[in-house]
Amino acid sequence: MKICGACCETLSRDDFSKKQWQQKQHQRRCKECIAANNPLQLERPSCWICLGEGPDDVGLPLRRECSCRGSSGHCHLKCVAKYAQGKTVDDWQSMVQWMFCPNCEQEYGAHFSLDMAKEFVSYVEEKFPPLIFQRNPRHLAIHIIAHHVQLMVIRHRKDADEMRRSAQFILSSMSKIKQVEPHPPALLLDAEAYAHFCLGSLSSNGDFESTDFESAIIHYENARDICKIMGEEADAAKLEGFAARVKAQREGNYVDEEKEAFTLQKKLVLESLEQHDIEKVAALWEEGVHGKQKCILKCRERYEKYIEDDGGEDPVSVEYGVELIYSLKLAGHGIEAERLASDLLVTSSRVLGRHHESTRMVEKVLHYCKTRIVWYQGHGQDGFSSYQLLDYNAAEDKYIVKGPLEGTIPDIVFNKIQNNQGEEIIADPSEVSPMPGTPIFGCGLEGELSHLNGKLADFLNLNIIPFKMRVHFEADNIEHLINKENMRVAIDLTEKE
Repeated sequence: MKICGACCETLSRDDFSKKQWQQKQHQRRCKECIAANNPLQLERPSCWICLGEGPDDVGLPLRRECSCRGSSGHCHLKCVAKYAQGKTVDDWQSMVQWMFCPNCEQEYGAHFSLDMAKEFVSYVEEKFPPLIFQRNPRHLAIHIIAHHVQLMVIRHRKDADEMRRSAQFILSSMSKIKQVEPHPPALLLDAEAYAHFCLGSLSSNGDFESTDFESAIIHYENARDICKIMGEEADAAKLEGFAARVKAQREGNYVDEEKEAFTLQKKLVLESLEQHDIEKVAALWEEGVHGKQKCILKCRERYEKYIEDDGGEDPVSVEYGVELIYSLKLAGHGIEAERLASDLLVTSSRVLGRHHESTRMVEKVLHYCKTRIVWYQGHGQDGFSSYQLLDYNAAEDKYIVKGPLEGTIPDIVFNKIQNNQGEEIIADPSEVSPMPGTPIFGCGLEGELSHLNGKLADFLNLNIIPFKMRVHFEADNIEHLINKENMRVAIDLTEKE
C-alpha cells in the first residue's frame, strides 16, 4: 500500500502505474488522479496525532477511514488507539472513542473499525488482566464493553468463530457481575442482549440438520427478556418473532411467506403462458410491481428520515440510499435510480473519499443503473438473447450491441462479465427490446404526444392488449402506451433534440 500525492488516499499496487509506484510520495499519483489531471498536494499527508508523514514505528502505514480531509486527514492505527486509551481509563463508558473519529464524529470504516476493536480488546486485557478484573466488577465491565464493540464489528463480517468467542465471554462475564450487581447498567444489558442475539443467529442459520433449535430459542428469548427490562419493546417484538420462527421450523410448520408468494406467482405466470392467457399474465405482472412499490415507499421513508435527522453524510445514509436505488431500479424507475446514484456518488466521494468502501459500493450500483441490457433477436436467430447496448447512432438510427451475454443479469451488470464476451453488432431498433426499468426517449410521436419527442421516460413493460410499449414520461409524469418504433433506448440521461 502507498499514498497518492494528489488525492492523499492509501491505495494498492493496482491503483498505480509501474512508473508511478516507484516515485517518491510527494511525486506519486494514482491512475485516477492522472486521468482527472489532479495536481499533487503541496503538503505531504501526515498523522493528525503524531504529525508523522510516513509509516509509524512498527511500519504500519497512514490510514484514512473517516470524513476528515486535507493532508492531515490521516492517522496511524496505534496513534488513534493510544488516543482512545486516554479517554477510556477514567470513564469506561467512552467506548465511542474506539468506534468514531473524535474530529468528524463519523464511524470508522469496516477494516479500520475491526482493527480498532481488536486494539480495544488487547488494551483492556493488558491493562486489566484476569487477576484484577475478577476482584473488581468495574474492570470486568470494561472487558464486556470491549468485546461488545468487537462483536458488533465481527458480526457484519460473518466470522462465526470470533462471534461465538466474544458472545460467550460477554455472557460468562455478565453472570459474574450480576452476582455482585443484580441490576447492571443499561450499557451492559445491551451487550448481554446482543450476545444472546448473535448466539441465537449462529444456532439457527444452518440447514435443518445443523440447526440447534433449542439453543436458538433460548438465546432469542433471553435477548427478548433483556430488551423488555430496558424498555426496548420494538426490539423485544422482533426477537419474539425470531424465536417463533425457529419454533415453527422445529415443528416443520415454518413458511417463508415472501418466498412462497414468489414461487406461486412464478407458477401462475408459467401456467398462463402455456394456456396463452395473455390478460392474466399482464395482471400477474402488475401484482408484482405493486409489491415492489411498497418496498420503494419503505426504503424512501427510511432514507429521507435519516437524512432529515443526521444530515445524510455518513456511511449509514449511503447504505440506505443504495437500498432505495435498488428498489427503484427493480420497480422500473430507472431514471430516478440512476440520478440518485449519481448524486450519492458525488456526496460519498466528497465526504468519505473516492476509495472509501461506501463510495465503492455506490460506484457499483451506479454501474448497475447505467448498464443497458437489452433483448436482441437478429436475422437467423430463433429467439431473443441478452446483449449489452453500447451506443446509439442517431444519424443512422442504429444500435451497437455486444453479445450474446452469458450468465444472469446481476452477474452481467456487476462487472462479473468478461470485457471481450460476445461480438459487436450493428442492430436495427426493430430487433432490440429494452428490459423493464431501462430509460428511453420518445421519437416520431405525433398529435397530442408530439411534445414528448426527445423527452426521457422509463420503459415499464410490454402491454399485450393493445400491443403497445408501456412507458412513463418524466415531462408530464403520466404513463402512456406507445408503439415500439416511437422510442429509443437512452444511453445517457440527457434529453434529445
